[in-house]
Amino acid sequence: MAEAHRDRRSLREVVIDQSIPLSDHEGTRRLFLPGFTKAGSAAHFGAVWPDLAEAFDRLSDVDIDVIVDCGQVSQPGLPAALVERSAVTAVVLNSSLRAVMSARVHMPALCDRGRPGTDVRSQVGMIVVGEGQPYGTGEIAKALDTTIIGTVAADRQSAGHLSDGRPRHRRFDSSPLMRSIVDVGARLATDLQRSTELVRS
Repeated sequence: MAEAHRDRRSLREVVIDQSIPLSDHEGTRRLFLPGFTKAGSAAHFGAVWPDLAEAFDRLSDVDIDVIVDCGQVSQPGLPAALVERSAVTAVVLNSSLRAVMSARVHMPALCDRGRPGTDVRSQVGMIVVGEGQPYGTGEIAKALDTTIIGTVAADRQSAGHLSDGRPRHRRFDSSPLMRSIVDVGARLATDLQRSTELVRS
């Protein structure tokens, strides 16, 4: 990506070329663009982010939605260009005091970012993992002054399959984790559609 940026090539085309197909189902295309192999590499990517964010944005012209997993938020925060261009920014956090206080540090920077050239702000919300352990979504929403997009079940047995490759148990597809992920995915899709219509209007 950085090489293409230096050569002033279209990053939208490079994104497609460098992506790995995840699904070959007829009528469905899911692609995966690998991230950095070394954490320090992101520090040298600064000049590329604005053009890459624009390339992601323009993929909507060919009916491709982009989900960016930015990993754990730390200083100096997320690349500004990604937040400014995003229709929905979802912060995933546990319901613990430490997680809520950590999110509170980063929330102002996320909420203050607006789409370039418009008054439209990216929608920012929380996805809470393990609601009620110990705080509920109402308490978290109030503490962070933001909305709750949804909750994900704290289902360690099922999560182990996704995070560590442990064998799937018999009821994996109907497990609390997978049911909650489907619910949150549907809510995100709805929020994304609303945000996209707002930007276009």
